[in-house]
Amino acid sequence: MKIIDFYIIFVNLVKKFRIHGGTIKTMAITEIRSRYIDTTGGLIWALLHPLLVILVYWFVFSVGFKISPPDGTPFILVFLSGFIPWVIFNETLMSNANVIQDNSHLATKTVFPTEILPVVRLLVSLTTHFIMLLILLIVIFISDVSFSIYNFQFLYYLFALTVLILGLSWLISSINIFFRDTAHILQALLPFGSG
Repeated sequence: MKIIDFYIIFVNLVKKFRIHGGTIKTMAITEIRSRYIDTTGGLIWALLHPLLVILVYWFVFSVGFKISPPDGTPFILVFLSGFIPWVIFNETLMSNANVIQDNSHLATKTVFPTEILPVVRLLVSLTTHFIMLLILLIVIFISDVSFSIYNFQFLYYLFALTVLILGLSWLISSINIFFRDTAHILQALLPFGSG
């Protein structure tokens, strides 16, 4: 494929997302609300759950094993820099594996664009991701690490990670329609990526 072909595909995709932007937004908000609707804590769980996971890992590795990077950077910063992207990658791929089957009532409609379904799940995962990024920023300021222009590289990594996740989600969700074991294989393989 030529570069011009990729450009045309990208432009058409952006147009489709713009056309269906209201649907994507409504579905994402509905899914976020449905996660926390019957809980007492509500949206507080979106903050509390990532914070508790981070505290457990920090306690085990910093306090228990006393691991510290050789350059003197606090372990929690090194850990969060790798853990946060992995969480969104893992969470989004696992939820998107069955996204078409979960929304089969929409996918069978001839006018409904099924390619927006993984985008909705990605947006839902990004809410947790942004909360974790805020936690990382707070830890950076507490740790007295100097802030530089290089810290804004996270915008590039976020864009690249989003494109990668979206492409893999489309691939896996479409394969899972024909080969239902795809989600189970993915669930078995993803833990090897965290090691």
